[in-house]
Amino acid sequence: FFDEFENSVDNYSLSDLNGKTALTTLATNIAFDKGVLVFNSAGNMGSRGARYLGTPSDGKKMIAVGAVNGDSSKANFSSYGPTADGRKKPDIAALGRFVRVVAVGDDSGYDNFDGTSLSTPLVAGLAALALEAHPDWSARDLYDAIRNTSSQASKPDNEIGYGIPDAVRIINYSAGGSNIPITDLKSYPNPANAMVSFSFKSLANSSYSLSIYNVLGEKVTELAKSESVSFNQTITKTWSGKNLAGKEVASGVYFYRIVMDGKAVVRKLMITK
Repeated sequence: FFDEFENSVDNYSLSDLNGKTALTTLATNIAFDKGVLVFNSAGNMGSRGARYLGTPSDGKKMIAVGAVNGDSSKANFSSYGPTADGRKKPDIAALGRFVRVVAVGDDSGYDNFDGTSLSTPLVAGLAALALEAHPDWSARDLYDAIRNTSSQASKPDNEIGYGIPDAVRIINYSAGGSNIPITDLKSYPNPANAMVSFSFKSLANSSYSLSIYNVLGEKVTELAKSESVSFNQTITKTWSGKNLAGKEVASGVYFYRIVMDGKAVVRKLMITK
């Protein structure tokens, strides 16, 4: 058994690490759907063999982080996959051996420690920088950017997943991946407290729609519906921060969605009041 509880009846077995059983794993799915990407240490059970992942690192909508040594090889303690349903885990890996941290019980000294709990905050910090550069990215955008630009993205395995992340490649990643025929998409300001403008350049003679949604997937308002657009035309639309009923929306996470030629792109928007 893994993930043991006071009442052994509630223990999770390796077969439960399937991305759809553990409560904490299900919670990461909910967070992802609401725009939050969770990072979690893969665990330090590598010596036990494959599949000993700590929940919620078996999740399908989160980033499980393994540990590597200073030479980029897998740390022997780092837990590894696959999951019970055959997916490769961890998703990525970062330095987890001899990580320099503040010493325990000494607020003026430093020490070296090992563990995937040390590699995980390194990646989470990198993700925060990526969101600072791209505040309109959704959880899916960030998830794809991190995995698709890591050192072995073309051939992931069950030791360090998609590999070691690269901050510059992540920030330069073109999120969305929908092949929608537009470019230079941006929203500003973001975060916003009132008026928000959206702009993009069309790469086709077509028509487009632009809508705003809340974290529940409910349409808040529609700024454009099947409006014509020409090749190389720059489109700018402004949202007043009001819903379809004409009332101001509350602070929180929203998403704007552009549809053109049967393809769509979704980006995140923050409203703060």
